[in-house]
Amino acid sequence: VPGQAVAFPPPVPLSITNPGFETDFAAANCFNVSAAPTGWLLYDPTGIYNGGSNSVGTLDTRPGGPHFINGAPEGEQVALTFIQASPGAGPMGIRQVLADVLELNTTYTLSVQIGDIAAGQGPPPCDVFGFFNLNGFPGYQVQLLAGGVVIAEDDNSLAGVLDEGLFALSTIGVTIGAAHPQAGAQLEIRLINLN
Repeated sequence: VPGQAVAFPPPVPLSITNPGFETDFAAANCFNVSAAPTGWLLYDPTGIYNGGSNSVGTLDTRPGGPHFINGAPEGEQVALTFIQASPGAGPMGIRQVLADVLELNTTYTLSVQIGDIAAGQGPPPCDVFGFFNLNGFPGYQVQLLAGGVVIAEDDNSLAGVLDEGLFALSTIGVTIGAAHPQAGAQLEIRLINLN
């Protein structure tokens, strides 16, 4: 309303299950792609997941390891979306529906470290899988949704600045005013490999 100030409450962190992906074990500098990380679900709108050459899970990455020069930005593990068998056939990733709902007069900010995995071969026991040529970057999206509707998104803005084996910070945000069609709807996070 013109001439009136709207007071926003102070920031309150939302509860995200397993935000650093540390709950799911993978051996040092190896991967575990048996399922989506604990608390997360598979996002696969075009049906390319096959549990092998197209899979999701976690990657243990430590400084000096074969895939990330400086290791994980937090802890030792990161989420992994691996797409080898279906290049260009559609996106895949992970998602989490939060317990929180979209509130009015609230600003939401979501920050995610995006990694460009480097080519390499893991140590035992992952060495049996051989060398992975992971050069190039497939693109990504970070999305915040309410009731299944995207309300904030980073659509691959870091593609030009990400280097092999490094992470870069993606931050998205949205301010919800006094009315919104998705008010009261469940919030959701999606972390997507654009393939």
